[in-house]
Amino acid sequence: MTRTQLIVGAAVLSISSFVLGFAVARPQQPTGKSSDNRSKPLDQVAMRALADSLNKDKPWMNLEDVPENIKAVFKPTAPPQSFESEAAALEFIQYEAARKEFELRLLQFKVGRGTLDVLLSSAKRRMHSQLRLSKAKDERIEFCTAYEDAMDYIWFLLRKRYEVATMSEQDLHQARYAQIEAHLALSQVKAE
Repeated sequence: MTRTQLIVGAAVLSISSFVLGFAVARPQQPTGKSSDNRSKPLDQVAMRALADSLNKDKPWMNLEDVPENIKAVFKPTAPPQSFESEAAALEFIQYEAARKEFELRLLQFKVGRGTLDVLLSSAKRRMHSQLRLSKAKDERIEFCTAYEDAMDYIWFLLRKRYEVATMSEQDLHQARYAQIEAHLALSQVKAE
């Protein structure tokens, strides 16, 4: 196994832990039989069950009411069988982290949690990491179109909140700027 494959394997494992809700094994109560109180690590099935139980009380942790065209932004890219360099492996790991961060931040934002600035920053990181990873023009156009749709969706959410006076006018303008920036990114990719 090459060093790059080991790095990717470790990163996938760490991202899996992040996705599973930071499931951490808790130390067992001392029984007096042994001086080693540490518990054994949870297996993948136990970690998934723990993560599912933690998310039951969070109805915002789903994409059911997010429009279909926006779900394409969250679609993961399959990792290649091998990476040409360590830098390529790290770019993929960075992409996965940005993808998941944006998904979770948008899901929180749509129910009124989180700030617009952090959401838009995560969206920008998501866009840049995807564009660095995508080599084919049609993949880049497909992603930029989905990204533009996501910015339209954020604009829609903010517009509704602004109409009922739960968002400020400057937030509305910040979202409008991000929406136009997404449109320009799509135009640039099409012009390449």
